[in-house]
Amino acid sequence: MSSIPYFCEFLACGKALIATALPGMIAVIPGESQGIVYISSVDQMPQEIVSLLKADERRQRLEQSGLNYVKQVHDYV
Repeated sequence: MSSIPYFCEFLACGKALIATALPGMIAVIPGESQGIVYISSVDQMPQEIVSLLKADERRQRLEQSGLNYVKQVHDYV
């Protein structure tokens, strides 16, 4: 089963998403302009979480981008 519907549901919640960089996901949801921060390994997850928690403007931009993306492309919300 594809993770894409789950990712779209997460983005529709209006929250930034951090995910491992899986080729199939990147092809469908390219990245930050769609609200997702991709990491290359799970070891980067804690660092990226802290980074987003400290960077309000970046986090809010990601959240809005993700919400806009699912509204426009996947007919969510």
